[in-house]
Amino acid sequence: MKRYFILLIFCIFVSEIQAQRQSDSWALQGSFGIMGRSGSFLNNDMATQYTFGGTRMLGSYFVEANVFMQDFGVKHYQLQNHIPFRVYGINALGGWSYEGWFPVMFNFKAGGLAGYQFVNKESDRDSEFNTKLSNEIKGFTYSVVGSIEGELNLVHGLNFTLAYNQYYYPTNKWIRWQFAANAGLKYYF
Repeated sequence: MKRYFILLIFCIFVSEIQAQRQSDSWALQGSFGIMGRSGSFLNNDMATQYTFGGTRMLGSYFVEANVFMQDFGVKHYQLQNHIPFRVYGINALGGWSYEGWFPVMFNFKAGGLAGYQFVNKESDRDSEFNTKLSNEIKGFTYSVVGSIEGELNLVHGLNFTLAYNQYYYPTNKWIRWQFAANAGLKYYF
């Protein structure tokens, strides 16, 4: 019985050494998320976000870059309805990773995004009241991003991720704050 116990401890130790990320590794990642308010991309009024990108680990620090699409609605307070809002762009983040509870890891990120926005499906008139919209309906936008992400190691190199992202658009006339909750996969090589 003692031999089996020692063999079990050895196997767990070896599997943890093999499964942890290396400090100089690369990763590919993709995620799907839900956002605040309503959206129109899936035709079911669910606000969504899609991302695909890569991560470079540098010890317990990392840098990350993604391409993304966000689809949600913004509330027009004078008209009392939601107007479709879509952003396509890139983001760059840096952060720190805590691996003390392996196989669960936590990533703390901050950075920014830049993208091109399309408001009200590029129509300058409200669909309900045919009112002319005064703000730009398409153009460049940017945001500050903060994120907390949890990773669960599934098999060697493949992790399941859950993340909460908070966005602040400092100069956008349509929106200031937005959030997203994402789930995805990350593969380290």
